Amino acid sequence: YRYNKIENDAPVEPFRRGLRLKGQEDAIRLKAQRLTPATTATEPADAELVVACRAGGAQAAAGFRIMFRRYQDKVRATLFRLGAREGLDDQTQEVFLRIWRGLPQLREPSHLGTWVYRLAVNVAADSLRERHAQTPPADYAEDAAPGPDAFKALSLQRSADGALASLSFEQRTVLVLHDLEGLTLDEIANAAGIPLGTAKSRLFHARQNAANYLRARGVEDV
Repeated sequence: YRYNKIENDAPVEPFRRGLRLKGQEDAIRLKAQRLTPATTATEPADAELVVACRAGGAQAAAGFRIMFRRYQDKVRATLFRLGAREGLDDQTQEVFLRIWRGLPQLREPSHLGTWVYRLAVNVAADSLRERHAQTPPADYAEDAAPGPDAFKALSLQRSADGALASLSFEQRTVLVLHDLEGLTLDEIANAAGIPLGTAKSRLFHARQNAANYLRARGVEDV
């Protein structure tokens, strides 16, 4: 990642910039542990991280550092699966820039996770719109010929990627968030800004279309 400054001079990845924030992180975790004394190694809840980020200064940087580590893999995986594979590092950084800038306006800090997914979906949609394409590019290593088992796994992976790519962005979003990221339909409706009934319908049709795609290519048990 490039080291960008955000509003109020708070870093996207403070630990990357060499800031010594471990003491502040420990203080945030200690506060969380006092709230739940029965737990020996309590990580701060999302709402506590939002409060820390809003506090400013070193506490904000430490809180955002924890937040980044908690969500970076989920954000990257979501962007990748939705098709925003070109410039994935830049797309991930854009999500966290939007997170930082939007934290002061976040109405329900306890819903941070759902909101993060909404921002990731928005960034993916913007990226695909800019490329005027809905189909993710294939990205497979061809350094060596795979063995029989590896070839079968690779074929299945390519088929799964193709099934995702064959869906509309709307159907792909619901399928990825529900079946791969584990969000509930209520959370998906909130993240995508759609009615619950629409989320259910899109998931049904996404699964049906993906299964038809895979069966047409000889993939059984779907």
